[in-house]
Amino acid sequence: MLKAGITEDDLGTAKYPRLSFWDFGGQATYYGTHHCFITYQGVYIIVMSLLQNLSDPVPHQDKRASLDNLTTGGDYLDHWLNSVRSHTLQNTGRPPAIIVLTHKDKVSKTYIRKYKKRVRDHIKGKAVEKMVMPDIFAVDNTANDSTVRNIRNYIRQVAGGLPHMGKEIPISWLHLNSRLKIKKNKDDQFCKFNEILELARDPDINITDRHTLAMVLTFLNDRGDIIFFDEPSLRDDVTLQPQVMIDVFKTIITVPEYQQDRQTDPEVRKMWERLEQVGVLSDRLLTKIWEKKDRQQNKPFLLRHKSFLKALMEKFYLICNATPVGDASDEAQQEEIYFVPALLSCERDNAKLYPDNMHVCPQALYFVFSEKFLPSGMFCRLQALCVRRFGLQDSRVYAGCARFPTDYDEQSFVLTKVNHILKVELLSSSDVFTEGLRVRKFLSSALFEIKEKWIPCIQYT
Repeated sequence: MLKAGITEDDLGTAKYPRLSFWDFGGQATYYGTHHCFITYQGVYIIVMSLLQNLSDPVPHQDKRASLDNLTTGGDYLDHWLNSVRSHTLQNTGRPPAIIVLTHKDKVSKTYIRKYKKRVRDHIKGKAVEKMVMPDIFAVDNTANDSTVRNIRNYIRQVAGGLPHMGKEIPISWLHLNSRLKIKKNKDDQFCKFNEILELARDPDINITDRHTLAMVLTFLNDRGDIIFFDEPSLRDDVTLQPQVMIDVFKTIITVPEYQQDRQTDPEVRKMWERLEQVGVLSDRLLTKIWEKKDRQQNKPFLLRHKSFLKALMEKFYLICNATPVGDASDEAQQEEIYFVPALLSCERDNAKLYPDNMHVCPQALYFVFSEKFLPSGMFCRLQALCVRRFGLQDSRVYAGCARFPTDYDEQSFVLTKVNHILKVELLSSSDVFTEGLRVRKFLSSALFEIKEKWIPCIQYT
């Protein structure tokens, strides 16, 4: 903005709103983290290549993309638009999405015009259609492309039309936000609630009670400026840099720099393989990874906030405590483990899902999702809730499917993601099935919890 001739004084005005940009990871592994950051108060830019036809298969696909039935360019366009729409408020036509096409220097103007029409035809009549802004842009990825300036102005125009833009808020809130930005710029990524309370009691801000401060911090959280949740296990800590959530999760996904020890330490290699194959993260491995990261940064940042970061990841269903419950005498020897559903990679084993000694109920239960959209991230969260409820010890969990025990030892149930349909099958050691109603009630409650907390606009029957 400043390079475009806009001064620092101009920024933050109605004409030139101050914007922050987030680049979401396109790899399917990261899909389960997007709900942490998608908000109805944003503007979304969907970037597509003109060299990728909507109807052609996408080359070099991420293996996990198959769980979301993503094959063609059109599939990916639907997926991203539905992801944004499903995480926001219902029936608002928001948040707005702008489509930008790249590599315009590789194709003709006629081709670009036809491609734009194909995009509009592709989304016509779908629920996401009213989100997509009428102007579609094509760029050639060079700094001197005038279209880039047009896109910048268009983003500013669209953002300025959002309902919350220009909304009046107390000046004390802005003063507090400015102070928090100063702390963040000093590389203070975390802050205690009580520290901020002391800061807020400064006469220039004059926010003196905890309830009002929690309300202000919740407002800043909704804007994407910070991460704060007014909940018992999380309210004592405030994350001043939301990017830290991505950085933390990257340490346990597939970033090679954190896996170097696996080549020289057999125990570490075994723990990494366990994480990658069955999604089980030991607390010992997590400590080793974060110790290494802290040494690289020359600051005990992750380990100092370990309890809070684990609670935050559990809040987002990125991990789930799966430590088996044992006798009190065994607690000292009990290994603390976490289930990380987004990292499941081993393919389904039907022999373990459907043991020979178990009968399958002939009547399955189906949850059918509208817009043909059941994101793997939602299924991962459902797996996490099932692990939280039924444990991991007697479960068999795979990418896209799982078998969980019930409260009755002789019966279990199998969950399978079949494109946009969730299939539930009851298993029993006899031909008598008594747990169906309880399983259905639990799954209905779990899906409702996920929908209400994270994906309010998703629909299923």
